[in-house]
Amino acid sequence: LPLACPTWSTGRLWLLRLGYYKLTRPKCQADDWVWIVDHTLQIGTDKCLVILGIRLSDLPPAGQCVRHEEVEPLALYPVTRSNGQIVYQQLEDTLEKTGVPREIISDHGADVWSGVKQFCQAHSETCAVYDIKHKTAAVLKHELEQDTAWHTFTQQAAQTKSQLQQTALAPLTPPQQRSKARYMNVDVLIRWGQAILALLDHPPEGTGVTFDRVKVQAKLGWLTEYRQWLGEWNELLQCVTAVESFVKQQGLYHGAHNQLAEQLPPAQTERARRVRTELLSFVAEQEAEARVNERLLGSSEVIESVLGKLKRVEHQ
Repeated sequence: LPLACPTWSTGRLWLLRLGYYKLTRPKCQADDWVWIVDHTLQIGTDKCLVILGIRLSDLPPAGQCVRHEEVEPLALYPVTRSNGQIVYQQLEDTLEKTGVPREIISDHGADVWSGVKQFCQAHSETCAVYDIKHKTAAVLKHELEQDTAWHTFTQQAAQTKSQLQQTALAPLTPPQQRSKARYMNVDVLIRWGQAILALLDHPPEGTGVTFDRVKVQAKLGWLTEYRQWLGEWNELLQCVTAVESFVKQQGLYHGAHNQLAEQLPPAQTERARRVRTELLSFVAEQEAEARVNERLLGSSEVIESVLGKLKRVEHQ
């Protein structure tokens, strides 16, 4: 078009100005703020403590998750090192912006959790909530960490990935396994295993997508040995996913664990019953922090998403 067009740097400069304005502009003083707290990954020698905020009165209706545009950047503290005392002081410094918050939600990283506990001891009106996604990951880790079948399954999946890359069977390659936070992403590996079993049992016909059946059997036939295990792991996954979805969308309030129990699928195995019971107990413990007719935020997913955006920007 024969029109003047600003460069990409102009757009980014205005985004930075807008972000700086949102970070530094005066905030409403209120007693129902929720602080969502986390550290960025190391950026050079530094990392940042990020505090996003949303008021309980501004939470989206039950059934919806918190979105980026609904949270307010409250603080950004660059540090070269961090511990509980440093985090506590950073939280105290943020008080002048919003007043004492009603809730602080975090992933219970060691230094953040230590600082949050100190802060809650100093301000009894503030409650600390553990992010549901990190809790379910901890429960899965406890169940799978000592599971020999799970370890051999992941090892064989990793070996299969290296064997199938850049071959005709590349579309069937297992997903990349994380070295960190691996128990927060077991779902993609379990679903891959079940999808390949379905392919082995019922090769697609008339879809235009064909694979050499002999090669598929040779490279991926080992999965049939894990059919029972995959079913058991998938049951754990269904329970965990249902709990996460409920807490993210409904929040924490009196009676939440009873409503959640009605929605959870029935457990067929002993370990699924154990996970179900533990997660229901966790939700009951967390909902006890809520006052009568109050709904607390139960997920810090929004800050994880924001920091994910930061990672993508860094790659550029």
